Amino acid sequence: AAKIHIGRGDTDKVKKIIKIMKQKGISQIPIRKNKVVCGLINEKIILDELAEGKDITRIEVHQIMQECPPIISLNTSQKIILELLRENQIILVAKKGEIKGLITKSDLF
Repeated sequence: AAKIHIGRGDTDKVKKIIKIMKQKGISQIPIRKNKVVCGLINEKIILDELAEGKDITRIEVHQIMQECPPIISLNTSQKIILELLRENQIILVAKKGEIKGLITKSDLF
């Protein structure tokens, strides 16, 4: 599983999340609220907002984030991971409820 970068809160401005994504060279980022992952922001979501003419400097993350991605345990089988990645861009990996990493489609190649 890849090292995970998580947005600090669902009330952060999208502008702040974009800055983190640029600094880390990532295209998507899980968002947490009260230490629990509650959603996901990715480049497509941000581009869609821009295409609609929205001012992303004023929008808070919770207004546009997707639902929380699937969370699996460290011992989840490869078959289940592959099935989940057919429908999801990202899967979070947790141990005893704490997010330890993530898996994306690009990790398979």
